[in-house]
Amino acid sequence: MLDKKEFKAMSKNLAEASAMRDELSKTSRDIVKLTKKLIFALHRRDLDEAAKLERDLSRNYNGFIKLTKKKPALGLNGPWAVAVQEYVEAESYYKFIVEKKIPSRKKLDVNTELYVTGLCDLSGELVRKALDDVICGRTAEALIIKNLLSEMYGALLDFNPEGELRKKIDMVRWNLTKLEDTMFEVSIRGRLS
Repeated sequence: MLDKKEFKAMSKNLAEASAMRDELSKTSRDIVKLTKKLIFALHRRDLDEAAKLERDLSRNYNGFIKLTKKKPALGLNGPWAVAVQEYVEAESYYKFIVEKKIPSRKKLDVNTELYVTGLCDLSGELVRKALDDVICGRTAEALIIKNLLSEMYGALLDFNPEGELRKKIDMVRWNLTKLEDTMFEVSIRGRLS
């Protein structure tokens, strides 16, 4: 005969895991939504709104991490990895705009792969900002970003990535090349004017 107590305990365990997955899914959706809003506020140069959104994002992310630590088997992989990558991207972009620094993996409390992929995604937002800087005549700020991307890509060359991470690192190279080409065009046109 079956051990009914064991089956009752397993049923409870499965129900708890399902509830935890639902909560993680909701929180990860909230994180992704906040990251998009934060990046948009930063591109609009609305630093007051960005600071508010960054506080909300940090609070949500800290709650998310607490949830994953309650049920480590669910981990930060799978559908929740995107939320972590987006968090790294948005938080790093915010810190760059406000402090001119990129936070460390340890400070953001993420694993290496999700940190690196988030930074690779950050390269696109940095190029977007640099292009806006060039358009608005702030070439010195664009040059800071170009140098940061060059440093980032140089550091990533030490990795031996596979699969998706390889594609993300190639994206950094492409973003850097795009910005270098733009900066070159601006410097040539400036000399010709």
